[in-house]
Amino acid sequence: MGRVSARSLASAAVLLVWLVLLAPAARAQSGSALTRLAQRIATVTPTTPAFAAVTPLAGVTLAEAERAQLDAKLARVLGSAVTGARGRGATALTEGAARERSRELGLALVLVRPTLAGGLLSVDVDVIEWELSFWARTRKPGGTVVTHASFSEPADTEIRRYLQRPPGLLRSELRFAIPERDGIALACGDVQAPGATELLIVGRRQLHIGALTRPKSGQRGTFAARRSAAWDDLSPLSPHPLRAPLAAAQLTPGTALIGSSDRAASIALSADLAAPRFAEPQLPIAPERCHALTQSGIATASQPCAALTSARPETREPAAATAGYDGVAFLAHTDERGIVRTYELVSSRSGLLTVTIDSPLEERRVVQLPRGGAQVALADLDGDAVVEAITTAPAGAERETLMIHALTDEGAVLVATRSVGPVRALAVCPFDGENPQRLAVLLADEVRVFE
Repeated sequence: MGRVSARSLASAAVLLVWLVLLAPAARAQSGSALTRLAQRIATVTPTTPAFAAVTPLAGVTLAEAERAQLDAKLARVLGSAVTGARGRGATALTEGAARERSRELGLALVLVRPTLAGGLLSVDVDVIEWELSFWARTRKPGGTVVTHASFSEPADTEIRRYLQRPPGLLRSELRFAIPERDGIALACGDVQAPGATELLIVGRRQLHIGALTRPKSGQRGTFAARRSAAWDDLSPLSPHPLRAPLAAAQLTPGTALIGSSDRAASIALSADLAAPRFAEPQLPIAPERCHALTQSGIATASQPCAALTSARPETREPAAATAGYDGVAFLAHTDERGIVRTYELVSSRSGLLTVTIDSPLEERRVVQLPRGGAQVALADLDGDAVVEAITTAPAGAERETLMIHALTDEGAVLVATRSVGPVRALAVCPFDGENPQRLAVLLADEVRVFE
């Protein structure tokens, strides 16, 4: 009996090890945009036996080979998500072909129509039932839509790898005049409506949110502010503002979360920069990820963003000065396998730039970059499934150099540089669906958008 128990315990231990090893990978798969869309499509349940079909991707122009591969993947993943389907289109089908096939089979139709625009992968799902009698079919030859649903997710590497890539990083730029010269942070996102990317410029005295108007050839475009708000109407001054101010913001549907070392509280505003809610001083670095502000800079440890309250906070002392950072960027990046790696790029008080890379399937890696300034960002700018670290470095009086390093498995590789004026802030923005990642750089009197 003792030997049996030992063998059982050993088997259980082996099983537990496998579960521990496989659980992170399973959780990582949930980070895929396609996986999340499939999970949401599965909630649309036809009431009668149905045929599932996915139409070709709309919204973008692709090369023939890439289109065939992406349409096949969408048909396989999204079509398989339809609950209780009696049949499925093996490949992408036009809407007309899908309707014809479902009627031939005598089944209802679950039609999934994917679209990629503005950096968002969206799907419209229609459950269509056919009339039974001859006269009813004559009146409604297209059937009756009994259920409709729409879902969308930001396009990640699994999708963007099929898109046309830019010819080279930082090769071209557009310039846009801005309303003030005291900008200290820049953010972008779809705060009003999906696919409608806007810029938020955080100044020392005011906030501005709006869109960029593309310039005529050889001229500067403009930043058209949709709303502006004065800081003094929103949050009191910090009792210990930093000599070199730090600020950050995150835009999500309906909300702008903003933190500034000039102010006694961080603040969440509506899409119209109104209805303020307050929290302790913090910088929002990524969704649900903040770093506290101290008397000397940014706290090194991240934390969930503090709870918001509608009560205007009392002015209080920030946390005591401790060793900290001048700049932080964070990115959760899904590779073409659906595995999520997290990247944290920090600029320390000494000017050291360090990237920490974590993955559920690999050991933690730390990559050292050349010394630089406090403005940092992370993105896959060219859609090649390799994350780039965007940093700045002094380049003489009134000049700085933008530096882009590809974070490959072998280490950091410098892939592009560009000399500009003093950089106030960086942001990576999905300005269009063809090439969704653009680098926006805030300077003293303008925003430059690089490709």
